[in-house]
Amino acid sequence: MNEKKGMEFSFTWLFVLLVGSAILFIAIFAATRILDLGTEEYQTKLAAELGTILSPLETSLESGKYYTIKMPDETRLFNNCEEAGPFGKQEISLSVKSGLGKEWQRSGVPYSSSNKYVFSDEIVQGKNLDVFVKPFNFPYKIGDLIIIYNKKYCFVSPPEDVEDEILSFGLRNVNISKNKNNCPIDSTSVCFKSTGCDINVFIDDDKSGSIKKNKKTLYYYDSLLYAGIFSEPELYECQLTRLRKRASQLALLYAEKTQFSSERCGSGFADELELFANRLGNENIRFTDVAFEAEEIGEKNERLSCPLF
Repeated sequence: MNEKKGMEFSFTWLFVLLVGSAILFIAIFAATRILDLGTEEYQTKLAAELGTILSPLETSLESGKYYTIKMPDETRLFNNCEEAGPFGKQEISLSVKSGLGKEWQRSGVPYSSSNKYVFSDEIVQGKNLDVFVKPFNFPYKIGDLIIIYNKKYCFVSPPEDVEDEILSFGLRNVNISKNKNNCPIDSTSVCFKSTGCDINVFIDDDKSGSIKKNKKTLYYYDSLLYAGIFSEPELYECQLTRLRKRASQLALLYAEKTQFSSERCGSGFADELELFANRLGNENIRFTDVAFEAEEIGEKNERLSCPLF
């Protein structure tokens, strides 16, 4: 009889424990799901705020700007570029490190823009994000190149103007060395006058050249040098396509403007601008292919009594 009661007692408690465990699991799952949803909303707001912060960082100055953005928590920034559409699209989404549930939460709704150009690795992780902004003129201003990084870099024998710029802006985690062997062991090496680095830069003239990175060749003109060094190759090419589309449309706008202002400001050059726009509209054209035309247009603009740009 006592043995029967003992078995009933054991089965009763076993049932209570099983039901209790199930309820506890459901409660934890629900709490974690609510936390995930809350975090997703928080990350969406954080991405929007980051986009707002990046706007005043853009500059009309020739030199550019450098800032460090401190994130509230350890964060992963996902950089996505879309080519489709008149000017393509820039998307930035964030994922914040969590102390409960999954280590990294699902990223929120991305911040989207048609007039921003962010160059970086596909994923940038850290609590501090280094942001280096350079204007890109061709010959008129097309946009600002927003470069985001948080890794260590070592520039080996860069040209004097590049070295002066890095030192003047005080770029964090960017060292300059005469020899690759003197670079910090955990840094990404960038060679300018030699090869054998993680990234190798080949200079054709004072403004253009190519960059060998991840077994790919990237072509740069002027301030695109920095974008190519700090950016994922696929993102770099996508952003260049977007910049080229914008440059083409701006050329057409300036061509229309010069037709109305030629009598007051001097002889216009609408035909050259329209031809320039058509060349830039060719998806196989690189900025380096039309650099000479851009420089000629810039010189003609300067000779006008009231320049277009």
